[in-house]
Amino acid sequence: MTQRRTILPLALALAAVAAIIAGCGGSDDNAKQANEVDRAFASEMIDHHQMAVDMANVARSRAQHPQIKRTAENIVRTQTAEMNDLTDLANDDGAGTGSGGHEMHDGSMESMDDDSSAKDTEAIFGLSQEQMGMTRDMDALDQARAFDRTFIDMMIPHHQGAIRMAPVELAKGNDPRLKAVARGIVAAQTKEIRQMDTWRTDWYGEPSPAGGVLAA
Repeated sequence: MTQRRTILPLALALAAVAAIIAGCGGSDDNAKQANEVDRAFASEMIDHHQMAVDMANVARSRAQHPQIKRTAENIVRTQTAEMNDLTDLANDDGAGTGSGGHEMHDGSMESMDDDSSAKDTEAIFGLSQEQMGMTRDMDALDQARAFDRTFIDMMIPHHQGAIRMAPVELAKGNDPRLKAVARGIVAAQTKEIRQMDTWRTDWYGEPSPAGGVLAA
């Protein structure tokens, strides 16, 4: 009996290690299987997450409701971690980072209309910069009087943009790791949209004009 108890855990451990090795693969293999959609998704989502983090950092100090402060903290924590993961995946896939066609100017995220990379991204996803949630005005958030309402009305369409991009990665991308990221984005940001829209109705008498959860 003692021998069997010793061998079984060892066998399970070896099997787990083998599964991890098989699932991870090498960076060269990942680079080979990544396609144009994978590279665009990783690059654009890094920029997209950075904008959400910038907005959330403002909310951490300016929000009136503790619910918004907690949401902002969660966005900063989770999306910063996801940006790091996406950066690693983009580097593995040869995508590089920060090439989504956007720059920060005086606290505002502006689309680079004259940059071919932005146009290429729009063509890949079949979405405009606005539909991808990349045209938010940070100055409007900084100067907002009803801050929590403005934050909700900006963050919901921003989340909607990520949710619009994710199905393109799921349908046309090749990298299974990026597909997992896309599924996680849909789940997490759908939940946050639903919660923020409920708060807006409770606090201000009506849901966000941006609309709520996108139809599947």
